[in-house]
Amino acid sequence: MAHDHHHQSNSPYTQTLDELDFMRSIHNACIEGAAEKVRNIIVKKGSHVVNERDSTGYTPLDIDGQTPLHKACEKGYTDIAVMLVKRDRSLLEIKDNKGRTPTECCAREEMKTIVFKVGSEKS
Repeated sequence: MAHDHHHQSNSPYTQTLDELDFMRSIHNACIEGAAEKVRNIIVKKGSHVVNERDSTGYTPLDIDGQTPLHKACEKGYTDIAVMLVKRDRSLLEIKDNKGRTPTECCAREEMKTIVFKVGSEKS
């Protein structure tokens, strides 16, 4: 009797490598509000990571056309949004599939003000 070495588990606890990679991505860290994780990813991979494609195919424009900055703004994570804007101000200009910039996605008006102000500061 031959053994099937390509057995796939139907367990709800099984994850693909792509799913695991997404779990470690900057998009996911921004969705979770994990500021330290975002900071560690930037330190490990460099500032360019705030605006590049990861190995799962997520780009700064994910399925909704949103960058990690859109995600942080939408979730209300001001500290992460400020960190991302300081790395790449051009993120403020990218529109999602609904035509919204990250600041237009901000959960709170005061957050929008802070993120916009940081983006307009001179280096």
